[in-house]
Amino acid sequence: GGYNQPGGVGVLNDGTIAGTDTFSWRINIHNADGTPRTAFGTRTNFNYARGLATDRAEGTLVVANTDANRVDKYTPAGQRLWTAADGLKAFSVAVDQSNGTIYAPSIINGTVTAISRTGQVLRTFGSGQLNNPRGVAVDPVDGSVWVSSQGSNRITHFSSTGTVLGFFSAGSSQPADLEVDNDTIYL
Repeated sequence: GGYNQPGGVGVLNDGTIAGTDTFSWRINIHNADGTPRTAFGTRTNFNYARGLATDRAEGTLVVANTDANRVDKYTPAGQRLWTAADGLKAFSVAVDQSNGTIYAPSIINGTVTAISRTGQVLRTFGSGQLNNPRGVAVDPVDGSVWVSSQGSNRITHFSSTGTVLGFFSAGSSQPADLEVDNDTIYL
C-alpha cells in the first residue's frame, strides 16, 4: 500500500526490512529485495510512530511510538512484546547490538532513556545537555551514544552510561536523525 510519511527503517539478519508508515499508523514489512510482504498496526497500536530500530540478535522491532509517548517492541509478525517508558515522546530509537540496550531521546524532557532488551527503564541521561533531541545512534566500536539536537543544532556524544564525552555543531539547521559506523557520523 505504499508509505504515507515514512519514518524509521531497520533490517533484520535475514534481510527482512521494516519501516514505519507514520501517517498510515502501521509498520510495513518487506522482503530483502524490497517487495512488500505484510503490514501490521492501526491507529490503536501506533499513534504517529516515527522511529524504528531492530534488535538483530532477537529478530525484533523496536518502535518509537511518538505521539503515543512510548517505546514498543514487536515481532515482525506484529505481536507486541512489551511497552516501556510511558510518557517518552521519541522520534527515533537505537539498539546497541552487542547487548540489546535501547536508547530513545525524549523531545519533551530533553533527555535520553536507556531501556533494557526486556523493557525495563535502566537510566535517563542528558538533562541540560539536549534541546529537542531527535536522532540517536549507538557507536558499533565502543557502545557510546550519539544524539542530534534540533534546538541547539549540535551533536552530543555520551558514554553508554550517560557521561558527556563531547559535542560539536551539526553544521545544519535542525538536524534530525543520524547513524554511526566504525569511523563516520552520518546526519
